[in-house]
Amino acid sequence: MNRTKAHLVAQLQEFFFEAMRAGWATTVPKRPVAGLWGSKSIAFTKGDLELLDYYFVSPASDYSYGTTTIWELRTPRWVMHYGGFYEKRAIPVLKAALRETYSKNEFVGGRGPQIFRDREHSLVYHNEPNSLLWGFERFRGLEEVFDVAENLKKIGEHEYFGGLL
Repeated sequence: MNRTKAHLVAQLQEFFFEAMRAGWATTVPKRPVAGLWGSKSIAFTKGDLELLDYYFVSPASDYSYGTTTIWELRTPRWVMHYGGFYEKRAIPVLKAALRETYSKNEFVGGRGPQIFRDREHSLVYHNEPNSLLWGFERFRGLEEVFDVAENLKKIGEHEYFGGLL
């Protein structure tokens, strides 16, 4: 198939949002990846495209690291790496922030909106993508969650980066 880079990017980005709306930020079951001890994963397939979001967590810490990859006909086309820490109480606001951008097909470094407030729990999600690298083709940034009631105590962050392969 002969297509432009712009068409490929549009196709992969549309697939990314569809897959992520059915991914980690939902209640979909997470499964281990064979041979990757301590991992959890979510897979999504549609036509010639496959996405695997896998990450590592340890019951002994709040740290996690992961990778989301999109393949077309088993050829890797796009990847996002992310890692850092989140206290357990930050996870619901993180998931809600991600669902917000995924449901609107808004690419903000592949993460949540720049600002998302959870007033019920006094938490704020902040996402700062690098303004020079803010697109599906190449991106980098930092997302954080703060507790407003505790003088903006940081209760989580992930650095992230990725793009087309």
